[in-house]
Amino acid sequence: MKSDLFSTLARYADQQDENFLTESLVYLLNLLIEREQQAAIGILNELCGEKTSGWFENSQDISLTTQYTIEEGRPDIVIEIEPDKLIFVEVKNNSGLGMAQLERYYAHLQGHQQKSTQLVLLTRSRHSIQQTSLQRSLFHHVCWYEISGWLSDTDLQDDVAVFMVNQFLGFLKRKEIKKKKITWEY
Repeated sequence: MKSDLFSTLARYADQQDENFLTESLVYLLNLLIEREQQAAIGILNELCGEKTSGWFENSQDISLTTQYTIEEGRPDIVIEIEPDKLIFVEVKNNSGLGMAQLERYYAHLQGHQQKSTQLVLLTRSRHSIQQTSLQRSLFHHVCWYEISGWLSDTDLQDDVAVFMVNQFLGFLKRKEIKKKKITWEY
C-alpha cells in the first residue's frame, strides 16, 4: 500500500496517536475552510449535528482549535463561531471516555448562557456511547467512518484540497477507520 503524508508523519507521534489524529483532522478542516469553504461548512454541519443547522452558513469567523484547557478538562476540539456559538468535540480512537468526561464538558457549556452550544463525541463505533451516563439527546455522536464518507463524497475543485483530503483518507484507511464506499453493484 502506498504511503500517505499523514501516516508518514504519524510515525513520529509516538504515544500520541489520538492527538495526532485530532490535529490532522483540525488541520484538514482549517485547510478546507480556507480553500473550499462550502465543502468545509457541509462537513462541519454533519459533524456538529442538527442542533447546529445553519450555524456555519454565513459565518466568516469560524475558529477550530485543539487541546483547549478548561477547569473541567481538555476538550480535543473547540469550534467557535463568532460572536455567540461554541462547540466542544471529544475525539476517541482506541481509548474510552474519562470518568464523567462528557458530563463535565456539558456542564461547562451550560455555563455559557450567552452562547449557543453543542457537545459532540467522535469515536470509532456507536458502542462508545455506553461509556457515558449523559442523556443521548444532550450530545451529538459521530463515528470516524462517517467523517471518511463525508470527505469521500465531497466535490472539491481546489487541487491542494483534493490532495490533502486524499492523503487524510489514506491515513484513515491505514488506521482501519475508513468506510469503504458501497455502490449499487455490491
